[in-house]
Amino acid sequence: MPSNKIPPEIRFWKLVAKKEPNECWYWLGALQLNDYGQFNAGKKVLAHRFSWEITYGPIPEGLFVCHKCDNRMCVNPNHLFLGTCKDNFQDSISKNRWTNSLLNRKEVEEIFKSSKTQEELATIYGVSPSTINNIKQQYRWTWLTSSLERS
Repeated sequence: MPSNKIPPEIRFWKLVAKKEPNECWYWLGALQLNDYGQFNAGKKVLAHRFSWEITYGPIPEGLFVCHKCDNRMCVNPNHLFLGTCKDNFQDSISKNRWTNSLLNRKEVEEIFKSSKTQEELATIYGVSPSTINNIKQQYRWTWLTSSLERS
């Protein structure tokens, strides 16, 4: 049977090193530059997303397929969960994958409360505008900014 006649689901699982249900299942196919697996299912898709879809169904609009195991090459459906961008970011923070040693608590409080632009604050504190945005949107330092919001 020509490869273009083999259903994508069958082609996909042939490119996965399956192990025990609680272990990472490594993607053996093509990788993107950021080490996420890439699969051609008629169009190029991220392998972990395709794994989710063939196991659990469509991914609701606006949601990410996140890794419990933090392994970008893992496509084990048991290691995947749906979440928003904020959920994914907070998951990474809770696992200590994100740190910000450039700012201290006092500076984060000042940034969060400030009405200056992100660019102005980035210049003042010597960080990128995206770092300022992450604080303002409560993607980083959430444990601190959520308490400031209540006060």
